[in-house]
Amino acid sequence: MFDAQILTATVWEFTDPDMRSAAGSHDMGGQLLYSKELKKGWISLDEEVELTMLPDVVVVAKRRTADADNCRYFVLFVRFEESQDGYERVGMGMLREDCGLREKGKGRVF
Repeated sequence: MFDAQILTATVWEFTDPDMRSAAGSHDMGGQLLYSKELKKGWISLDEEVELTMLPDVVVVAKRRTADADNCRYFVLFVRFEESQDGYERVGMGMLREDCGLREKGKGRVF
């Protein structure tokens, strides 16, 4: 049975221990993501909260730029909700291809 409120998707986690979020300014608002002082993307949270650790990621679209080696991922940031046995969206954003992600597995996103 199809449920329009729930999506099953591949969930990714950050592998770069230096990846962090910091308050910053970009055209979509929210926080910038950095690794070793290099900008790797941005996150716009659904609610204003302090991130103690970066949430997991679900890739929803990929865009190549004029430079064939340059790719951007448009993502949902999610966190696991044990009580609902799935992932809840906490924000959206964009990541560079070189941000360091590893497949965590499949999960329900609501």
